[in-house]
Amino acid sequence: MGVIPRQQRAQELQRELGEVEVRQQELEQRGASVEKAIRGERPGGDGGGGEDTDPSDDAVLMRQWFGLVHERSMLVRRDQLLQLQLRELQLEDKHDRLQMELRERMAAPDGSSLSTRRALKSDVYVERERELVSTLLEISEQRRALDRPWTGPSRNRLRMECESAENRQ
Repeated sequence: MGVIPRQQRAQELQRELGEVEVRQQELEQRGASVEKAIRGERPGGDGGGGEDTDPSDDAVLMRQWFGLVHERSMLVRRDQLLQLQLRELQLEDKHDRLQMELRERMAAPDGSSLSTRRALKSDVYVERERELVSTLLEISEQRRALDRPWTGPSRNRLRMECESAENRQ
């Protein structure tokens, strides 16, 4: 993925994360309202604990409550997936930039051999190349670590759950 498409994807992920946050706040408000109604703190009611309420109303409220809990759970999963994708993009971008810098440093000037190039490099220059290689290895390990808990079926299942939740909205 090129730099521009990567930036666009990062912006898209940020936008989606913002939407998830807004949706979670809405669910929190609706959940608080339903919870008060379950406790009998209905607007205009006597606040007497719900002894005079219709049992079918309580069943409806409980279904609403569990629906909100389920929806919030799906949003939390979606948030986790988006955060993971954003972190992967960041690591990919950093890896590409460092790799490019290393290639530029390793490129031999026209007509010079590898041994001539090594002789011309300062200790600082060589140390920077070592740092770059070390950092590239660390980034590769971080990328693998990100993928480990989300490999195969668990990652696909999470994506499918998130997509189905989005389609139901």
